[in-house]
Amino acid sequence: MIRFSPFASAIATGIAAGIALTTAAQALEPAAEQIDMDLSTGRPMIELMINEEGPYPFIFDTGAGVFTVHPQLVETLGLEISGQGEISSPGGQAFPVDLVNLDTVSLGTAQVGDIEARIVDMGLPVEMGGYGVLGPVQFRAFDRVAFDFENQRIEIGGSFNKPDDVAWQAFGDDAPLLDVMLTIGDARIPAHIDTGNPGGLMLPRDVADQLPLDAPLQVVGQARMVDGTMDIYGAPISESFQAGDADIPVSNVLFFERAMANIGSGALRGLQLEIDWAHERYALWGDAQPMQPQRRG
Repeated sequence: MIRFSPFASAIATGIAAGIALTTAAQALEPAAEQIDMDLSTGRPMIELMINEEGPYPFIFDTGAGVFTVHPQLVETLGLEISGQGEISSPGGQAFPVDLVNLDTVSLGTAQVGDIEARIVDMGLPVEMGGYGVLGPVQFRAFDRVAFDFENQRIEIGGSFNKPDDVAWQAFGDDAPLLDVMLTIGDARIPAHIDTGNPGGLMLPRDVADQLPLDAPLQVVGQARMVDGTMDIYGAPISESFQAGDADIPVSNVLFFERAMANIGSGALRGLQLEIDWAHERYALWGDAQPMQPQRRG
């Protein structure tokens, strides 16, 4: 029989307890809630439960700092107007809207409560693809929200997967929107990562003369914003843009009359986007496989 001194026994007991505590902590750490996102409309579509009813399709939009809901769903759920607020697109004109309170909003098993939503009619739900828009900021209490555009999946909570050689990007002045600096050659263009935009890169029209475009700008369609519509211009280009730790090759780029550039879901295909709400930062990396913009009528 091997005998241990009281001191050695205490050390062994402490080590065993430490191992047990570590194992317990690992076991108690919640796994990420994984939710499929549908990109068939060009935007990340997810299925939400609202006040324990549904599910209802919504757009999961990093360009949305507030929760919006279609008046048809407000009527279906029997929600009462709780007040008035305002809404606008980034750089756009604010206008008044009615407010409602949502008791619970659930994405898979990830649930948040007491959500203020703005009632916005942007067309029939069948046309816009869902009953409203919400941003990942609504789930900031879970610390981590991740977009996996390669596998078409959203993750809420869980451990961070950012590779060591990928840099964190600090939140900017427009948080909870995600600010990023686009670079192409010597040009540096402030932008938002905007998954609610189904297109690719949309740049301020006044930076067009800084870029090596292959042909002059021409009107290619219109974009609908929450505060109106605007002409969209396009031109071919044979370059790659850098955003975070991602290189985004493009053959066409769009322009509009706004001061801030916009990186839409079409440019994010194949990439990984991980948001760390606790430390107000995010990371963007991967092999971009952007969709090319289509002419809009």
